[in-house]
Amino acid sequence: PAGPENPLRQVIVNTHSPSVFQEVPHDSVVFVKTRENVDEQERPFTEAHAYCLAGTWRSKGEDESDYIARGDLLAYLNPVLRNDSSLNAPRSRRVIDRKDVQELLPFPAA
Repeated sequence: PAGPENPLRQVIVNTHSPSVFQEVPHDSVVFVKTRENVDEQERPFTEAHAYCLAGTWRSKGEDESDYIARGDLLAYLNPVLRNDSSLNAPRSRRVIDRKDVQELLPFPAA
């Protein structure tokens, strides 16, 4: 338990890994993405905004526009395999494009 010899700590993990995301409790997830806004003089700007998962303690009392559904995160978490000859191009630096990694994926490589 937290105490003088064991203070509270916070760990921030930035990931696009579905495996890591599945291990994190729903109420611990904070999703940050940019959104458009306007200032007092009606000038537009882009800001980073934190969203919480709907139905968690973080969403209590928050505006519904600050919620994100777990399913909405799939586009960020699911890797996209390109279906073209550029998969093995030298400029490709994605881990998912490596043949040794593709053998470990739960879906067939394109």
